[in-house]
Amino acid sequence: MIGFLLFLIHISVIFAVNVTVIEKEADVKGMGIESTQKITEYIARGYVKIVEEIKTTVSSGHSQGFSFHGGESKTKVKKEENLQVYKEGKIINYRIFHENKSYFKMETPAHMVMFGFVTMLVDCNTQECKLKTKEKGLEVTKEFKKIGKWKARKVVATIKDKQGRVIKTVMWVTKDSNILKEAEKTRFKNLFREAKKDPKINKNPKVLKMMNQIESITMDFIDKYGVQVMSTSTVGDMSSTVVVRSVKKKKVKDNFFSVPEGYSPAGTGLPKWH
Repeated sequence: MIGFLLFLIHISVIFAVNVTVIEKEADVKGMGIESTQKITEYIARGYVKIVEEIKTTVSSGHSQGFSFHGGESKTKVKKEENLQVYKEGKIINYRIFHENKSYFKMETPAHMVMFGFVTMLVDCNTQECKLKTKEKGLEVTKEFKKIGKWKARKVVATIKDKQGRVIKTVMWVTKDSNILKEAEKTRFKNLFREAKKDPKINKNPKVLKMMNQIESITMDFIDKYGVQVMSTSTVGDMSSTVVVRSVKKKKVKDNFFSVPEGYSPAGTGLPKWH
């Protein structure tokens, strides 16, 4: 009996991390490119791992979206794995290359990524942050439809990128899945927790207040309207659609969110705007 209990303890230590696994499919089209992707996200406190199987076809007369004379259509299939570690106020991203047992490492300030994530939801001035309105580019409609097994509401977000291009995203959000909502909250909590560690944030009461407002708005939106189970974004001639196919909970080994042993660094990077 004691031996069996020790065995159970050993197993529980090996499989020590609770994760949410979200399986998605994506299609990207435009500028002579068609790409289909199978995406698996593993979300846990402090970590996100994304595994993608990507099949890309470049049409005849194009090369990576840019026209050229002659040539034939080309199809390429590849698998990518990216590991995100949230700590010390940063997101440390590892791009894993299994074919030659190497990885590329890049560090990004968490608050920069966080602001990019919430641009569609939040409008801030010098005094406070609020949930965007239809006039500001966020329309929560009363249109519903079934996406997979979930009842979803249509939300339309419109923003401009740094080049002045209009990016329109049609999101279908659901409140039907507590697991999805928990996973999305974990994803954002990772961002907010690390962003607040940055001295530029936590040593400035005004900025910290805005950060707390943004966090509250984001969590309230998830509670009130739900999380994305489908989204379509368009910018210029390019469009991409992402659909959630399944979600589940599981346990993984405690080294699941680590670079595999024996892998060598292929390079490092730190954004110049840090």
